[in-house]
Amino acid sequence: MPESVKMVMMRANQQAEARNELAVAIRELTIPDGPAIRQAFVEPYSDSEGEPILRALVVLDAPDDDGWSARFTHDLRKRANRLAVEHGFDEYVYVTLLSVEDFAARDEPEDTSGAPDTSALTEAIHEPHRSS
Repeated sequence: MPESVKMVMMRANQQAEARNELAVAIRELTIPDGPAIRQAFVEPYSDSEGEPILRALVVLDAPDDDGWSARFTHDLRKRANRLAVEHGFDEYVYVTLLSVEDFAARDEPEDTSGAPDTSALTEAIHEPHRSS
């Protein structure tokens, strides 16, 4: 394996390790009057203009009826970005918040029981064309 490839792989491994350390630091945050942080994941991401950023997926206890407070979400986002700088990152951290329940349900198939019946369309599309 060429030395340049080894260096790229080593750098990628170091970046992944640093993202994991950042995720642990976010998970260990305690914000007064905020819900408990259950899990955190950090991954490379791109913003709407294609610029590299980091995305932190933060799993929290469910919000109360009014949702998570603006003070809490602002503080969490600010502190996640401060932690990123402390861990050597230059990229902005885009923080996505999910409740434990929403996180668990993210890979479940959508309930389509209320969807309209499109079987006639499906038949028409897949039916061989008849020549007249």
